[in-house]
Amino acid sequence: MSARACTIVARNYLAQAEVLVASFTAHNPDVPFYTLVIDGNEEERVRAGVGTVVLPADLGLEPETLHSMMVMYDVMEFATALKPAMLMWLIRQGGTAVAYFDPDIQVFAPLHDVFTDAASHEILLTPHALDPIPRDDLQLNEQVIMQAGIYNLGFIAVGGGGYRFLSWWHERLKTEAIVDVANGLFTDQRWIDWVPSLFEHRISRDRGLNAAYWNLHERPIALRDGAYHAGADVLRFFHFSGFDPAKPWLLSKHMGDRPRIMLSDRPALAALCAEYGSSLMSAGHGELRGLPYRLTALPNGSRLSSEMRRIYRDIKLGRIPAQDDPPDPILESDAFVDWMLRPVLVGATATFSVAEYGLWQHRADLRAAFPDVLGIDGARYLSWVRVDPGARTVLAQLAGDVATAVTSLVAEGESAEPPARSSFGWSVVAYAASELGVGEAGRRMLTALEQSGVPSELVGVPLRNLSRQQHRPSRQVRRELAFENAVVCVNADQVQQLDAVMGFADLRGWRTGLWFWELEEFPDHFRGAFAPFDEIWVASRFTQKAVQSKTEKPVRLIPLPMDLPTEPTRFTRRSVGLPEDKHVFLTNFDYLSVYERKNPLGAIRAYIDAFSPDDGAALVVKSINGHQRPLHAEHVRSAARGRPDIHFVDGYVTGAAMKAMIELSDAYVSLHRAEGYGLNMADAMARGTPVIATAYSGNMDFMDSSTAELIDFELVPVGPNAEPYDPRAVWAQADSEAASASMRRLFEDRVGAAALAGRAAAHVQHYFSHERVGRQVAALLLPGLREHGWT
Repeated sequence: MSARACTIVARNYLAQAEVLVASFTAHNPDVPFYTLVIDGNEEERVRAGVGTVVLPADLGLEPETLHSMMVMYDVMEFATALKPAMLMWLIRQGGTAVAYFDPDIQVFAPLHDVFTDAASHEILLTPHALDPIPRDDLQLNEQVIMQAGIYNLGFIAVGGGGYRFLSWWHERLKTEAIVDVANGLFTDQRWIDWVPSLFEHRISRDRGLNAAYWNLHERPIALRDGAYHAGADVLRFFHFSGFDPAKPWLLSKHMGDRPRIMLSDRPALAALCAEYGSSLMSAGHGELRGLPYRLTALPNGSRLSSEMRRIYRDIKLGRIPAQDDPPDPILESDAFVDWMLRPVLVGATATFSVAEYGLWQHRADLRAAFPDVLGIDGARYLSWVRVDPGARTVLAQLAGDVATAVTSLVAEGESAEPPARSSFGWSVVAYAASELGVGEAGRRMLTALEQSGVPSELVGVPLRNLSRQQHRPSRQVRRELAFENAVVCVNADQVQQLDAVMGFADLRGWRTGLWFWELEEFPDHFRGAFAPFDEIWVASRFTQKAVQSKTEKPVRLIPLPMDLPTEPTRFTRRSVGLPEDKHVFLTNFDYLSVYERKNPLGAIRAYIDAFSPDDGAALVVKSINGHQRPLHAEHVRSAARGRPDIHFVDGYVTGAAMKAMIELSDAYVSLHRAEGYGLNMADAMARGTPVIATAYSGNMDFMDSSTAELIDFELVPVGPNAEPYDPRAVWAQADSEAASASMRRLFEDRVGAAALAGRAAAHVQHYFSHERVGRQVAALLLPGLREHGWT
C-alpha cells in the first residue's frame, strides 16, 4: 500500500500546517505529506516543515474552473472546495490510500490502520458525534450539527477505489461549496451526508480520531500512562478548530457565549491546548497569522467583496441574464471588470450593469423594495445604487477606485512594484484580450517586433471598450511597461485618455503610435493625440495620407503581418455553422464598428440580385454585437426579405473558428464604404478564399485586379447617423450591379475563382509574412533606439 497525506491552507495558516506535519511525520514517518497553499506562489515551494508544497495550478484543473473557484469563494470556501481535487491528485501521483487533515490538527499516535481501512472500504469518515448531544441549551447543539453536516470533513481518508466518489464530490464543489445554511449548504460537508447511500464506505467509531470541541461531551481528554486519551481510546489526533493561542483560555471561538466545554474544568484538555499554542508560536504563528490572503483582489487590484463573489457565482450558474460569458477574471481582470460594470441589461426605465443587477438579485431587501427592477422600478433602483454608501463601495471596490494593496497574483517573477525600465526593448501597449480589429492589430504588431529580434513585451490597455475580452494572448500580458520604448496600438480618439493613465511622457525612449483611420480626412479634433509620440505608424497608404496631412511628425507605413496557414483547417462547415451543400459567400462585420461603413446591406442586395433561392448559393452574414445595436441588426435582417438562402450568425466565436469560416467559404465579400486596412480581407486572401471588395481605401495596399474581384465605386457624403464620422466627409458607394456580376462569375467559374485565390494567397504570403514584416519593423526600430543612446 502506498499512503499519502495532505492538508490545505492559506499562507496565514502555515504555522498550523507545520505543527500538523511535524506531529504526523513523527508518528507516521513512512507516509509522505503534502501541503496545498491556496494563495501561494513559487516562493512557498521552498518552505521547510510543511512537507511537499503544492499550488492550485498543480492539481490539473481546467484554468476556467480554477479561476472561477478563486473568485466565487472566500478563503474558507476555496480551501474546502479543493479537497477532492487535492485527493484525486494524490491518487494520480500513485497513492493507493490518501487522507486529508485540517491544518489545525495535531497527531498523537500512528495512523496506519486509517489508511488500511480507506484502501479496503474506499471511504473512511468520522461523524461529529457518536453519542447524543445533551439537550441543555449549551453550545454546540444538534441543530448546529444538522446545519453543518453529520460528518466532520476536517478529516477524510479515501482509497484508490474511491476515485469515483472524489470525482462526484469535486463536480459539486466547483460551485456548491458556499456557506448558505438556509439552502442546505455548508462548504464541503453537507455533500458527505450522501455518502452512506451512494458509495462504499466505513464510519469509524474510534473516539481517538478527530476529537474536538463538538464531541468532548462523549470523549473527555485525560492523560494516562504518559499518553492522552479521548474517553476510553488513545487520542490519535485532536482537532483544534477555533483555538487561538492569543486567547488560551478559550477552547474554540465557534462555541458562542454559552460553551459546554470550559478549559478551567478540564485540566488535561487545558494542558493539551497550552502545548499546542506553544508549538504554534514556535512555528511563527505570531507573524504568519497576519499575512493577507492574496485572493481578496483580482490581479488588477479590483477588490472582491463578499457580495461580488456571490454575484459572480450567480453569473456562472446562469442566474443573471448576461448576454455573453464573462472574461476570465484572473487572466483578463481588466476586461472582466469592464464586463461587470458595463451597462448592458436593458430594462423599461433603466439600463444596468451586470454588477448592479447582481447586487439587486443578491439581496432580498432590495428585491422587496424594487420588485420589478427590469420594469417600472428600474430607475428608482438605479437612483438608490448611486446614493447608497454600501452599494457605492461594493461597485467602487470592483472598479478599483478604492485604494487596495495589489495582490501577488502577478505572474511568476513579476513584482507588484514596476521594475526599472530597460532602454533596449519595446513595450507593445494594446487591447491584448479584445476581440476587435485594433486589438488584433496590436497583437500582430507584437509578432512583428518578436521577429525583429529586439526584446519586447505585451502590456494591456487599462481602458474599457465594448468588445468582448476573451481572446487568449500567447504572451503574458503585463500591467506596467518594462521598456523605455513603446508602440501604443490605440487609435487617436483614445490616446489622451490612455496617456493620462499610463504617462507616456515619462518614457525616455522612442514613443510610437499605431493608428487606424477609415476616411480620407483626419479630424482636426484628434490633433492633441500626436503630443505623446515621436512618430506615428499606419498600416496603409490611405491612412498615411490622411494622418500626415495633420502633423509634421513622421507618419511611417508598416504593414501588418498575416497569420499564414500551414495546413488546412480542422474545422468543418458544420462545426462553424456554414451550409454544407451550398456555394457560400461570407461577409463579416461588427455592429460597434459603424455598420453603415461596413455596408452589409450592400452585400445582401448584391447577392439577392445575383441569385435566386434555388440556385445553390448561400450568403452568410456573420456579425458580432448585434445585441448592443438591436435596431441596426433588425435593419440588416430586413434586407434579406425572408430569403432562406441568407443566413444570419451574430455572436462571438474564437479567432480560430472565424478564420476557419473564412477558409471554408467559397468567397469573401466586403462592399465596405471605407477601411483603414481590412484584416478579414487579407486573412481571406492568405487562406485561399476569393475576395470581392470595394476598390477603395486601406485594402488597396494588399490587393489589385489580379488578386481580387475589385468593385468600382463613387464617392458619396457620409451623411447623418454614422458617428464618429463627419457627415460632410466622403466615402465609397460600391457599384451593386458590378458586385452581383462578380458574385455570379465566381459561382459559375470555379477554375477562375481558384486561380484568383491562388494568386492572392501567393501575394500575401510573400509580402506579409511575419519574417518579412519583422525585417521592416526592425528597420524602423533600431534607428529610434540608437537615437536614444543604444549602440
